[in-house]
Amino acid sequence: MKPFQITALDANTYNLNDADGSVTSSAGVNVGSWTTDTGNNIIINKPDGTNLTSANVQWSFNANNQLCLADSNGNLIANLGPDGPLYELAQNVLVVTPGDSVAWSFSLYCQWTLDANNNLGAQFTGTPGVSQITGYVQNSSTQFVFWFIDSSLTTPSQQMLGFSGKWTQVDPTNDPLKLAFQGKVADGSAAGLPFSFVLSNSTAAINPATNNLELSYSDANGIHKVVLQGSLAISSAVGITFSIADQVEDGVEKSDLAIAGTFDFSSGFANLKLNVTRVAGPTTSLTIGGSFQAQIAAVGLAISFSYQSGQCPTCGSGTVSNTSTLAVNGTFSWSNGKILFSYTDTAGKGYSFAISGEVHFGKFGVDAGLQISNDPIAGRVVTGMLGLSW
Repeated sequence: MKPFQITALDANTYNLNDADGSVTSSAGVNVGSWTTDTGNNIIINKPDGTNLTSANVQWSFNANNQLCLADSNGNLIANLGPDGPLYELAQNVLVVTPGDSVAWSFSLYCQWTLDANNNLGAQFTGTPGVSQITGYVQNSSTQFVFWFIDSSLTTPSQQMLGFSGKWTQVDPTNDPLKLAFQGKVADGSAAGLPFSFVLSNSTAAINPATNNLELSYSDANGIHKVVLQGSLAISSAVGITFSIADQVEDGVEKSDLAIAGTFDFSSGFANLKLNVTRVAGPTTSLTIGGSFQAQIAAVGLAISFSYQSGQCPTCGSGTVSNTSTLAVNGTFSWSNGKILFSYTDTAGKGYSFAISGEVHFGKFGVDAGLQISNDPIAGRVVTGMLGLSW
C-alpha cells in the first residue's frame, strides 16, 4: 500500500497512508491521521486537536469496480483497488476498509441509484456524475443486497453491500407487484440522502413450497433472486396481504404489501392461484401452496383453503397454519353443453366458470353430491371436480 499525496487548504502537500490512516508532511514528519467528512473531503486531524481540510477531491468507481480518488480536475491521485479494500454499509453510508489486514476505515457519502440493467449507481457528495458499479442483486432473506467484484483480478473476492430500508409498493392500485426497496443515507441531515431501488425486468412470484414472495430477474450471468420472507394472509374478498416483520440485524423495516386480485379455480385445486391485474402489463398469476377442502353446506358448496403463512427464520418467525374460506353458495348448472360452477366470495361477489377438466358423478339419493340445474341427464349429482371431492 503506497501513501498518496494530497494538497490541503494550507497549500502544503501531505502524504496519506491508507494502511493505517497516518499522515506525514512532505519532509516525512508525522502530522496526525486522516479521515473523511460528510462532504467526502479528506480531513487531517493534527495531534494538537486542530485539523486541515483537503483541497477539493473527487471519489468514484472505475470500470473495474475499483474505488479511486482524484483531484478537482479529475486527475487520478490514488486507485485503492489494488490494495484489496473491503466495503460495507452502515446506515447506507459506504464504509471502506482499505485492505483485509487493515484495522481502520473511513466513510463515504453518496446518492445511490439502480440503473436499467440493475447495476448500482453511486454519486458521491462533492463529485459530479454517477459512478456505475457493475454487479447483481441477490439475497435469500429479504434485505436488498448488491454483489460485485473487482473485474481486473483473476480470482476476485465477492463484495456485498447490504442496504437498510423497507419494501414498498410503487403503485398499489395499478401495479401491486411493482415493488421498491426504499431507504436513506444517514448523512447528518434530517432528510438524509433518499434512494428507491426498483428491479428492472423482474418477475414477482410466490414460492408455493414456502409461501414467501420472490422477485427474480435474469442477465448474462444467470438468474438472480431476492426472497422476501414474511407472513401471508388470504382474504377471498381482497386477495392477499404479505407482511414483512422488522429484521433489526439486517436493517429491514416492517411493511405490509396488499396485493389485490381474483382467485381462479378453473385450472384445478392443486394449489391456489391468484390473478393480479396490472394496468401497465399482463395479468400475473401467483401460486400459493396449500390444500383445499370442500363441504356441502346448507346452501350449496363451501370451499376453504389451508396454507402455511410463510417462513422467516431471520426474524424469529416460523410457519403458522391458517385456513380461509374462499367460496360459498357453490352450485352447478348446465348451459350450452357445459357444466358451469357458480359461487360467491365472502364479500358476496359472484363468479362462474365452465368446467373443462375432470368431473365426478354419483347417484341422486345415494351419493353425497350436488344436483346440476337444467341437467339433461336425470338422476346424477356432482361429487367432485378438478381434483377436489366432497
